[in-house]
Amino acid sequence: MLHGHAVATCMGFGAYLSWKHCDWISGDQCLRICQLISDLELSLWHDVMDDKEIFHSCTKKMIQKRGGNLAAPLPRGDIGSVGYLNDITDAQLSQYVDEYKSYVTKENSTFARNGYGVEPLLDDVGLGDTALEATAHVRAEIACDKKNVVATDSASSEEKKEDIDDANTAEDNRSKSYQ
Repeated sequence: MLHGHAVATCMGFGAYLSWKHCDWISGDQCLRICQLISDLELSLWHDVMDDKEIFHSCTKKMIQKRGGNLAAPLPRGDIGSVGYLNDITDAQLSQYVDEYKSYVTKENSTFARNGYGVEPLLDDVGLGDTALEATAHVRAEIACDKKNVVATDSASSEEKKEDIDDANTAEDNRSKSYQ
C-alpha cells in the first residue's frame, strides 16, 4: 500500500477510536474527518486491517518503539487538537477494527468506493507488487517474536542468574579499565 493511503487508514481509524473508545470527538467530527479522507480519494480501509495477527503485532512493535506506550495520536476536542491513547486491549482493538470496517465499507455507506481509495497499491501506480513479500516478512517477525517469548519463558532462573552475574562482571571490568 502506498504510504499516503496507509496513513489515511490510520487517520480514519484513529478518528473512529477517538469517537467510540475515548469519547474525545463527536460522531459528526469523525464523519467530517473520514469524509475528507474519502473526498481526497485516499483509503479509509484496506483488507490487511482484517488480519488481526498482523494488526496486533504491529501495535506491539509501536509500543516497543515508544518506550512502552502506545502513544497513538488521536483527534481530541476541536479538530486540529490532539490527545494520546495509551490504554486499549487487543480485544478492544479487534472489536473497534470490525466496527470501523462496517462504518466505512458498508453498502449504504456515505463514503465513496465503500471506503476504498483510488490506486492505493504500489502495483496500481506501476511500482510492482510487494504485498506478498511484505506480508511474509511480517509473518516471519511474528514467528521469531513467538519463538523468543517461548525461549525466554523456558529459561531457568539459574540461567537468568548467570546472565546477571556475567553482566555485572563485564560492568566491573569496564569500570576497572577506566580507573
